[in-house]
Amino acid sequence: MTRLRRGAYAPRDEFADASATARHRALAEAVSNSARDDVVFSHRTAAVLLGIPLLGEISDAVHVRSGAAVGRRSRNGIVRHAGEFADEVFAIDRFWVTSPALTVLDLAASDGVLAGMIAAEHVLRPDNRLDVSHDALSALHHERRPYANCRQVDRVLALASSASASPLETLSRFRFHEYGFVQPEQQREYRGLDGHRYAVDF
Repeated sequence: MTRLRRGAYAPRDEFADASATARHRALAEAVSNSARDDVVFSHRTAAVLLGIPLLGEISDAVHVRSGAAVGRRSRNGIVRHAGEFADEVFAIDRFWVTSPALTVLDLAASDGVLAGMIAAEHVLRPDNRLDVSHDALSALHHERRPYANCRQVDRVLALASSASASPLETLSRFRFHEYGFVQPEQQREYRGLDGHRYAVDF
């Protein structure tokens, strides 16, 4: 057996063979079950539980929100982030997480512009069940200002598009911006010589 937390275990081979997302979800569940009070997951853990794609590897550190005014501290595999969030709590399955909009802003502030764009463009897609608009992201961002790395979040919101169909498309758009290229028209349709229409990212 693999020990997840005190009193929480998982079959060793099953846990080792699981995806990084599944392992992180199991760790979050162990934290939730061992807590005396309700836990509100945030940042990268909230993204995993909400199905928001992340940049880079998914670590074993579980991120939660605390009611403290400022600061961040880590202990026993839990990263606690301070800040007000009472109005931005969202229920998903059996977990409490920061709202999709707040999760995107948190990722943009803590993980960088590209990570923020990947998260933002995922939730902004019209077919996404999380139903977040660019106006809602901007309103929450301005309501929270000033906060750490808020100018970094400004860049994310200025670049984010609702038309990107995948993280790879978001990465391409970010590189176009980084190298000073004109942003291409997204989800472009072309008509082939056979008369059929073909849709491409750019």
